[in-house]
Amino acid sequence: MRSAVRHGAAAGEVTQVEQQDGGPAGEVTLPAYGLVARADAGMSGFLLEMTAVLESFGISRAEAVARMNRSWGRSEFEPYPDLMCHETPEHWAYGMYYDDGSSATVPYWDPDADRSAWTVVPPPPDGDPAWTLPREE
Repeated sequence: MRSAVRHGAAAGEVTQVEQQDGGPAGEVTLPAYGLVARADAGMSGFLLEMTAVLESFGISRAEAVARMNRSWGRSEFEPYPDLMCHETPEHWAYGMYYDDGSSATVPYWDPDADRSAWTVVPPPPDGDPAWTLPREE
């Protein structure tokens, strides 16, 4: 069985995961979304939530996917909940997008955080294999 993740009306909103014939049970093929990591249906939903958070920063789906691919590459995740689920999708997405000059993730959860020092991490360069979807101009 091959899993497919369906999105709702909002960009990146995961509303349903269903099984389809054709592949190993519980595995979702993320290439349809441009992601190169391998994951079961639960982890695929988690990864797609990260992509949606990245898109909420005002970047294109293509750039969000490129940032995900740069960070996670061809990782093979354990079934949900993988160890990375100890943090929220927001945690991972903010870390892929923002940098505050420290080695820690920006304190996105703190309403009093000084966001003036946060910089946007550049996306992968043109021609990088992380770009699996056409860039939107």
